[in-house]
Amino acid sequence: MADTRNSGSKGRTNGSARKGTRRRKQVVQAATAGAALGIGSAALVAALMYANRPKDDEGESTVRDSRFEPRES
Repeated sequence: MADTRNSGSKGRTNGSARKGTRRRKQVVQAATAGAALGIGSAALVAALMYANRPKDDEGESTVRDSRFEPRES
């Protein structure tokens, strides 16, 4: 059976660095930073929404607006 794993490609020499390794590291680093920013922003929004939510006992003491109440017939 023929070895088809390296068909047509040039073999790497020992000690030669792969091309584009530095560029790939920069892209991965930028993607990681972007993901961290997105997660941090979502966490901040969630914390603000949680802090500004109405309390359980506040709902009963609020004044009702008659414009939004059903009409008596």
